[in-house]
Amino acid sequence: LLALMDITAAAENYCLKFKTVSGGNVLVEVKVEGEALETVTNPATYYNVGETDPVNKCWTKKVEYVMVNGFGNEWNGEVNYGWNGVNGAIDKKMKCVEKCKGKEIVDLLIVDFNTWDENHDDFTGKTICDGDNSCKLIPPIAIATTAAPTTTAAPTTTQAQKAVLSSVIRPG
Repeated sequence: LLALMDITAAAENYCLKFKTVSGGNVLVEVKVEGEALETVTNPATYYNVGETDPVNKCWTKKVEYVMVNGFGNEWNGEVNYGWNGVNGAIDKKMKCVEKCKGKEIVDLLIVDFNTWDENHDDFTGKTICDGDNSCKLIPPIAIATTAAPTTTAAPTTTQAQKAVLSSVIRPG
């Protein structure tokens, strides 16, 4: 049984997907638990809508964080994470914790080598990683399950209490 548990644990995957909404260049590096930072995209590659997603990969270890940086043309896309395995839902939103502008929870990520200006650019609903910044995204924290609170035993009624109660409700 222990060997089966090890196999099951090893089969669990932590998946990351960057889906292009508007084509461009993006550098994505992923830090997986216990491993060195891994470059998973080529910043010289232009990622078009409808073609191969810049990132669609799973690891057997948890993703600690993701670094993104813009090169050349602005890239726009969705970034999702999942830990349900290859066939599970990759639908959890990442959170930007370093050097992003706009929205902290990533619905639409814009990675641009050019600098965005809050006075002239629309930041509504967007997470912006601009300029020569490397922005850090983290996966959502899995919801920890807690044990249900213990209940106390119901109070017991003594024979003397029963006798008093009987004498009160007995017609007399």
